[in-house]
Amino acid sequence: RRTYLPAVMALLVGLAPAAFGAGKTIAVDGINSEWDAGDLLYVDAEISDGMPANSSYANVYVANDTNNLYFGLETKGSNGAAITNLWTHYIYVDIDTNAATGYNGGTWSGGYDLQIRYGRDGFDFDLYEFTGGVNQSSWSWGYLTYVTYEDSDSFIEISVPLDYAGLTIDDTVRI
Repeated sequence: RRTYLPAVMALLVGLAPAAFGAGKTIAVDGINSEWDAGDLLYVDAEISDGMPANSSYANVYVANDTNNLYFGLETKGSNGAAITNLWTHYIYVDIDTNAATGYNGGTWSGGYDLQIRYGRDGFDFDLYEFTGGVNQSSWSWGYLTYVTYEDSDSFIEISVPLDYAGLTIDDTVRI
């Protein structure tokens, strides 16, 4: 089973201290107390639900500081965030905002260059780069690095180093 953020939820996020969800260091501890309304990328009403409920998101948060890109994923239902759950959570990042590069799976037409995987019975917590080249519909991903994560019953926090992602503080990305 897989949980995906629908492509219609793609949003451009500027990585700069004055931009959306930016200029904030998050302690990756699985607790959502540091996140606030200014960090919300998607709210429940914008997110399609999967089955069972705890495989779906209630809220998605994004922030960054000069070193890391942070994600906060609030799931619905008990045990939805546990690394041992059955669902692999995927976060796709278009680091060059160019639809002609990166993964394009048809309905996913954003040209996503990075994939963050979390879950699948504790086997995934890694960052991958698209390796399909000009064949954008090829499901081809190369391992880059482990991502820092922490989870609680219904909240996941993930930290991705900007340098591993090939990003700098002045970049704009699509998530």
